[in-house]
Amino acid sequence: MSIEISRRKFLSSITTLAAAGTAAVVISEFNGQQLFKSGKQNPKVEIVPNTNTPTPTHTPVYTDIGGEPTAIPTPEKPILSKEMLNLQETLKSEIDAYHGQTAIAITDVKTNETIEVNGNRPQLPGCVANLACALTVVSELSKNKALFTKENIEEDLTIMVRHSNPSVGLRVVEAIGGGSIKEGVNKINQSMKEWGMYKSFYDHPPAYDTTYSANDNSNQMAATEINSVLTKVANSQLFDKKDFDWNVYALWVMSKNKPGLNFMLPGQIPENDAEVFHKVGWVPGQPNTINDAGVVSALDHRFLYTITFMYQNYETAVEEDALFYGPGLFGSNLSKITYDMFSQKYPLPQ
Repeated sequence: MSIEISRRKFLSSITTLAAAGTAAVVISEFNGQQLFKSGKQNPKVEIVPNTNTPTPTHTPVYTDIGGEPTAIPTPEKPILSKEMLNLQETLKSEIDAYHGQTAIAITDVKTNETIEVNGNRPQLPGCVANLACALTVVSELSKNKALFTKENIEEDLTIMVRHSNPSVGLRVVEAIGGGSIKEGVNKINQSMKEWGMYKSFYDHPPAYDTTYSANDNSNQMAATEINSVLTKVANSQLFDKKDFDWNVYALWVMSKNKPGLNFMLPGQIPENDAEVFHKVGWVPGQPNTINDAGVVSALDHRFLYTITFMYQNYETAVEEDALFYGPGLFGSNLSKITYDMFSQKYPLPQ
């Protein structure tokens, strides 16, 4: 499920530095491959505001895997800068004026400032749910608990993420579960709980809800929870890095996206200024779901941030192209607003 909208990117590697409260992603080499890029073009689409958002027809499932519900920790939050406060206000204004249900969460990895609009509301993730699947693979490898090796899972892992391929994603879930889809689903939920994703739930491999559903419900993910996990990856803190930095590996897996999958978060970000490591997901037709979650790194290391955009609409079914050129472009515009703010917050040295 893709259209040719954006650029082809070949990423070589990334190394995350975090010291004295600062962080940066450094582009280098991976397996001897070099980075090169080509141009991109963005469609022009009129966005029609519509504030008549209907109430969702489903009830989100908040499931605590493995026992009684656990209290959600409340870490100390830094005071928001005026730039982040202004960004939050601007994004809220844009989202309130747009039809459907949009959620967004953004974290400045350098300062840990986080803003969100509807970010604590679980929404339908589409194939962004396979981001949790991919990170569970990396988690199992980092703990030396995997029932597979990096070598025999890597091809399926990268195809699942970079091509948003549901059938390959099903194989990855089966591998996580040692041949059992059900056990793979359980492990993914256990990983999400370990990472603090208490409002999110992985019910089934995307596109297989009628065959492998755990609770006969939808996959549900909250933008703030996805973003928090990505921030830990960007800070090189989610996985053990004693012998190998699996956080760097996770970001590499989120690179090299198939042409046509770069129209949201990376769509209007100058490719000569920043790299975007991300996972997209969408479902055309009612409820019209389209999402993108990722890490944006300035190539000169001035700033590093995570951003999760989620959209769903229960009004009427639309075709895939209309989903891309409407809400997809809306997400791209919100991403551009965010990128411009970070460029202003961290200006080039005079």
